[in-house]
Amino acid sequence: MSRKFQEHKIDEKKALYRALMAECKGSVCPTLRNTLPFGVAYHHSGLMGGERRLLEEAFVSGTICCICCTSTLAAGVNLPAKRVILRSPYVGREFVSMSRYKQMVGRAGRAGMGSSLGESILVCKNTDIDKVRELVHSSMDQCVSSLAQGDASGMRSLLLSAIGQGMATSLADLHQLVKRTLLSVQATRLGVDLTALVDSTLVGLFREGALRVCNQQADVSVCLSGDNVSQTNKKLKLRRDTPLSVSRLGRAAIKGCMDLKKARLLYEDLLQAQASLVLLTCLHLLYLVTPYDLVDQIRPSPSVYFNSYNNLSVQDQQCARVLGITEVCMVRIVKGHTHKGVPERVIKRFYLTLMLSELWQQESVWKVSVKYHVTRGFVQNLMSSSAAFAACVMRFCEELEEFWAFKDLLVNFSQRLSHCCTQELLPLMELPAVKRGRAQQLYNANFKTLKDIANTDVNTLVSCVDHISRKVAGQIIAAARLLLLEKVESLREEAQEVLEGIAVIPE
Repeated sequence: MSRKFQEHKIDEKKALYRALMAECKGSVCPTLRNTLPFGVAYHHSGLMGGERRLLEEAFVSGTICCICCTSTLAAGVNLPAKRVILRSPYVGREFVSMSRYKQMVGRAGRAGMGSSLGESILVCKNTDIDKVRELVHSSMDQCVSSLAQGDASGMRSLLLSAIGQGMATSLADLHQLVKRTLLSVQATRLGVDLTALVDSTLVGLFREGALRVCNQQADVSVCLSGDNVSQTNKKLKLRRDTPLSVSRLGRAAIKGCMDLKKARLLYEDLLQAQASLVLLTCLHLLYLVTPYDLVDQIRPSPSVYFNSYNNLSVQDQQCARVLGITEVCMVRIVKGHTHKGVPERVIKRFYLTLMLSELWQQESVWKVSVKYHVTRGFVQNLMSSSAAFAACVMRFCEELEEFWAFKDLLVNFSQRLSHCCTQELLPLMELPAVKRGRAQQLYNANFKTLKDIANTDVNTLVSCVDHISRKVAGQIIAAARLLLLEKVESLREEAQEVLEGIAVIPE
């Protein structure tokens, strides 16, 4: 690229660089360090949310003139461009669909965002020209119901929620409910037998202990081994008007917003922790809120795992031993042997917990990603997913009396894990467009509370914080004032309730 690009908006680029430095605790990707002076950046899931937001704002303001990105940027991000270039008509190994193609090229020339004129260019090989010609003349993809896709988890969730919320309490009600879904309209075309699908899904829910018949005294959720439940419900025949209800395990799964497979795994982990919970540090609790979804996405590095284990404190190693991860187990991992007696999911989940523990101790996302050989985006996803799962675990425990202690222990975990920042920055993180880096900038500029931000003006905020547009500054100030008003209103209502409850004592 011509050197003249380096002379465009020099001060804005320097402010962007400082903002990225603050977001990553003093570290910036070497690639961005080289390309930002030319107004070029990249954008994909490997970046942290704060980095992506800063680059998007810089592109909209014109500080960055070119973004090289994956196809995910085209979905849901209001990022208008003058020109969109697709370097290939493939997404991975699949030829792009008409819906996805229109979604991506639709970024060029957005109405209401400057000029409505835009260009889109699709680069392809000679062998793909016929496919491309067919693509641009094809119709949009049709919307298809997902209730029957895969293992029919959508149908399982629908039936369980409907019974739990009282929308349908019998087999006849469930059949009527399913007739009002999109799947019912598309059943013939998709070749789905609705009656058979509902019946087989119900059998599965009974076998897993999520449902019970109201007039049965035994609650099937108590039998968590599965064998007795399965044998019992094989003999169970339901009439169309037989009243159904959700078992304790089913109610906990609904309240915790998780499927039954995860609910059963969580129940077993909580039972184990109940007998031998290590509270000398937070590591065991962090393990319990490490999401199951990410276990299959990580491949532990044996050497990193071994070194991280050896660097654990005596108290943390006690937690590892409770989970079955010992020195012998670590040696077998390094040598590439199988883990006798320890499930693979426990090994991988504890590896994720070690990453989470370092974030909990205020280590930067950048350093954790480098140490464990994963992208920064994955580390941040682990942090946010763990925060969400912590809230799910807490709600799960609220529904099961035997886990009352975990409900109290996990009460503040979700908020802490959402940001993994120091306590004084937490109030500032409630504001929109404020991540850890910008929160630290605000704090260093003496905007330490919501009140400080609410009492300032746009000009002051823009002058004190690097790379913040007037629009974003206005949104932050307005949000701070709104949050303060909500808190004032809440306190006023509490005070009113207290005053109404005070008996008037005659003189």
